[in-house]
Amino acid sequence: MEKKITNKEMYTIIRAIVETVGIPEGVETSATPDEIISWTELKIEQLSRKATTPTKAQKEKQEANAALAEQVFNTLVAAREDCEEEEFNGMTLSDIIKTGGIFDGITTQKLSPIMKKLAADGKVEKIVDKKKSKYRAVV
Repeated sequence: MEKKITNKEMYTIIRAIVETVGIPEGVETSATPDEIISWTELKIEQLSRKATTPTKAQKEKQEANAALAEQVFNTLVAAREDCEEEEFNGMTLSDIIKTGGIFDGITTQKLSPIMKKLAADGKVEKIVDKKKSKYRAVV
């Protein structure tokens, strides 16, 4: 199966053709080569901007996940403070969900990438105990 050419690639090809050859014979247009080149550059820029700008739904989802991540971190900190430091060896995702509150209706599949980001940011550490992954707040 052939790879489908993208609009960005097509505009790049058009710009390259007009830059090197000019307007091909037999093509009737009132535009000059410079106008066509600037138009293709504008279209390429618009496509690039469109690809990098998050949608309203994506922004809302990011904000919700950030709030959830903060709640998870606070839950881990509270659990760590409730236990003695040496006894606390982390909580599984299921344990975190069982604490209730904001976690009602949240699945481990939803929490897993949030925990991965928290671990990458250095807020939590992941402890693998046999096949179970546990998380502990880094304070």
